Amino acid sequence: MRTHKRNGVIECLRMMFTLYVLLLHSAYVSHGEEAMFKGGWIGVEFFFILSGYLMAREENSIPLVSSDSVGPDTARFILKKVKRLFPYLAFSVVVNFTVWSIPFGGVTLRYLEHAISGLLNFIFAFSAGFPSDAFFYLGYSWYISAMILCMLLLFPLLHKNRKMFNCIYAPLIVLFGMGLFAFKYRGVGFVSSKDWVLSNGILRASFGLSLGCLSYVAAEKLQSYNFTRFGEKLLSVLLLIGTAVVSYRIIFLDANSINDFLLIFLLAAIVTIAFSEKSAIHFSLGTRAGNFLGNFSYALYITSNCWSYLVARMFPDWPYQKALIVYLVLAILCAFACMAVCFIIGKLFSKVKEPLKSLIIIN
Repeated sequence: MRTHKRNGVIECLRMMFTLYVLLLHSAYVSHGEEAMFKGGWIGVEFFFILSGYLMAREENSIPLVSSDSVGPDTARFILKKVKRLFPYLAFSVVVNFTVWSIPFGGVTLRYLEHAISGLLNFIFAFSAGFPSDAFFYLGYSWYISAMILCMLLLFPLLHKNRKMFNCIYAPLIVLFGMGLFAFKYRGVGFVSSKDWVLSNGILRASFGLSLGCLSYVAAEKLQSYNFTRFGEKLLSVLLLIGTAVVSYRIIFLDANSINDFLLIFLLAAIVTIAFSEKSAIHFSLGTRAGNFLGNFSYALYITSNCWSYLVARMFPDWPYQKALIVYLVLAILCAFACMAVCFIIGKLFSKVKEPLKSLIIIN
C-alpha cells in the first residue's frame, strides 16, 4: 500500500474553493441583495470530484479478496470516512443550532422539537429526501450527506469490478447524470428535495464522484509518462489557465448557465494534472501542515453557515462590506474553535476508550 503525502497544489485549491463558497454565502448578510463570487457553488463540484478521486485511490489500495469481501470493505471505507467527518459535523450542528435558536427567544418546547429534528444531520440523512423545511437543517450537511450516500453505492461497484466501473458505469453516470440535471434545471447549482424522490444533491454527487474516479485513472496514466521540461511547462500552463477560467466564471459571472457543465470537466482536468505531479507546479506538504490545511478548509466550510444569518439578523442596517468582514472573522474563529475542540475531544476519547470498553463489554 502506497503512502501519500499531502499534495500542496490540491490543498491550496481546496482552500481557494472553500473561500469561494463562503463568499457566495455572504449574500445572506445583505438579505440576498449583494454577494461576492455568485458562482461560488462551483466549488462544491470541485469537492465532489476531489472526493471521488480520493475514493478511487483508497479503493485501489484495498485488495479484493473475494466477492464476499466487497460489503465489509465498503463498510470499513465508509466508517473511516464518517469517523473523520463526524466530529466536525457534530460541532457544527451544535453551534448552528445555538446561534439560530438561543439568542432570539426563550427556550421553549418548539426548540426541543427543533433539536430532535436536527438529529438527521448526525446520521448524514438529509439528501435521502427528507424535506429541509420540516427539520432543523444545517446548510452544508446536504453535501456531506449526498457524498456519503453516493459512496455507499459507488464504492462497491468500483471495488467489485474496477475496469467495468471505469470503462462503463462511471462514464454513463457522468453523462446521463449531467444530462438529466441540465434537462431539469439548465444549470448545476441547485439543491432540493422537492422535485425528486431523493434530493437532487444525490444526482450532483453521483456524477461528481464518478468523474473524480475517472480523474484518478487519468492521473495514474499521466504519472506513467516521463515528460520533457517543455511538457511539464505545458501541463503547468493548462493547470493555471484552467484554474483562471473557473475562477473568472465564479468571480465575474452571475447567472447559472448550461455551459457550466463544461466547467465540471475542466475541474476534473485540474484535479488530474495537480494529482499527477507531472507539471512544473507541484509541491508536497508534510503531515502536520497538510493535515492542518485540509482540516481547516473542512472546518471553515462546515461551520460557517450560521454566521452570515446571525450578522444579518443582529445588524440589519450594516453596509455589505462591514457585515462581510464580521461574517468572515466569525467564520474563521469558529473554524479554529472547531479544530481545537475536536482535537481535545479526540485525545480524551483515545484515553478513555479502552477503560469504557472494558467497563461495558466482557472480553
